[in-house]
Amino acid sequence: MRQTTQKAEAGRGEITLVVAQSPRYYPHVARHLKSLKKVFARVRLLYWEKDGNEPLYAFPGVEAERVVLPFGNGGTPFFLKLMAAFFSRLRRMRPENIEAIDPYALVPARFASLFNRVDGAFGAGGAQGKGTRARIAYFSMEYFSELPSLRAKPFKRRIWRALESWGVSGASAAATVCDGIAEHLRADFRMPVITVRNVPERSSGPSGAASGTADHAAETGALHARCGLKPDVPVLIYQGMLQEGRGLETAVQALAAVPGIHLAIAGGGPLREPLRALAAASGCPDRVHFLGEVDFRDLLALTRGAFAGLAPFQALSASYLHSLPGKLFEYLQAGIPVITTDLPEIRKVVDGYGVGICLAPYRPDTLAEALRRLREEPGLRDGFLRNLPKAQAELCWEAEEARYLSLYR
Repeated sequence: MRQTTQKAEAGRGEITLVVAQSPRYYPHVARHLKSLKKVFARVRLLYWEKDGNEPLYAFPGVEAERVVLPFGNGGTPFFLKLMAAFFSRLRRMRPENIEAIDPYALVPARFASLFNRVDGAFGAGGAQGKGTRARIAYFSMEYFSELPSLRAKPFKRRIWRALESWGVSGASAAATVCDGIAEHLRADFRMPVITVRNVPERSSGPSGAASGTADHAAETGALHARCGLKPDVPVLIYQGMLQEGRGLETAVQALAAVPGIHLAIAGGGPLREPLRALAAASGCPDRVHFLGEVDFRDLLALTRGAFAGLAPFQALSASYLHSLPGKLFEYLQAGIPVITTDLPEIRKVVDGYGVGICLAPYRPDTLAEALRRLREEPGLRDGFLRNLPKAQAELCWEAEEARYLSLYR
């Protein structure tokens, strides 16, 4: 399926952004598209979606095309089908330049570049000659070959690392989301890898109101209405995938020790039903609210009503050890303090700006104590809120965009 919208007036050349995600739920796609339009005259998007009944994703000035493929049980067969479908589309689209996000997009992009010869690929110093291969920029959102899902599968991990390295060998530039992962990828790929943090655009709406004030009560409407709660009820929010290593089981167990605090979970994944059962077993089924997948354009309004944001990555692998999740920055731009695990990249942000609590160790009792402190300790939450404006000004896409666009110089 394909949709063409108004062509951008500025820029030169063409680029196709390829991503194995639905852009409705991953706001970095929209940020990349918006920035690419400042450089390229024609911007296209090729993405994956599991539900063909969803309307085609629309972004002003961008031509969108998608591969519809139900996820089913996932696994190797699904990803082979997805990469084959991406390859087929890219052969037909014949892009001059490609930005591939993560290996599921990189591998088919590299294959397509070997088969397609194009005119005018945009490299450093301007357009290249006729009959050149498409220029590929690789953007890695995580340390893929060291994901927890691969840690007990050494053969599969070696295959993915080889495929990713082969794909990158055809790329002219590469980036990832934090310094820790960039250091590992530079060693793995033997090429420069820059850091471009996965930060949102700076919020222009209200934020940072103290809990219990009239301003805060006004801002909690969307979240509390969605959960069926009164405006003065403190709600801890988590946004993201419901899967191993995200610390969600610990969060549900902690609620038993902090009556009155609710947990709102915005996202989908395999742990939804196990978490629901755990909430019932922990005696707090009415205080855990599953919001499902939420369009990122609606997520900011929900997040603003929260008491705090939860970003509890666990160091199950090198990828998670060095993680710097986008949700952390989404919480800060929404104007709420954060509770996180004490991991190196996360600590640099949270402690560096003084905007929340890093827990070590991360257990139900330590999380419960942090929630109690945040609710009851005089001045603690207000102190975090006072520090938010500086974090919001510096940890935003407006401050990060130039580094991202350096991939295309």
